[in-house]
Amino acid sequence: MSRSVYKFTVEDPAGSIIKAPGLGRALMFGTQLDEWVVWCEVDLDGPMRAREFAVFGTGHPLPHEDEGWTHVNSWQHPPFVWHGYVRSAVA
Repeated sequence: MSRSVYKFTVEDPAGSIIKAPGLGRALMFGTQLDEWVVWCEVDLDGPMRAREFAVFGTGHPLPHEDEGWTHVNSWQHPPFVWHGYVRSAVA
């Protein structure tokens, strides 16, 4: 097992599917160089997995928990505060 933490760009804040070997737990969303990014655990020896990631602004409609979405974290990127969500499984 070769576990590590990798950073991925969230290309579409309304919902981006990211695929990686052994894609595991989402650790943190953030903003770098005006791009939305998410750090996740990966296992390079694991099977290819896909998960969906999304970013929402304060006051905007959120995804439904019954659709498998979970809040990961919120962060400031002045003058805004953003909220990162991950879907437990990609349909």
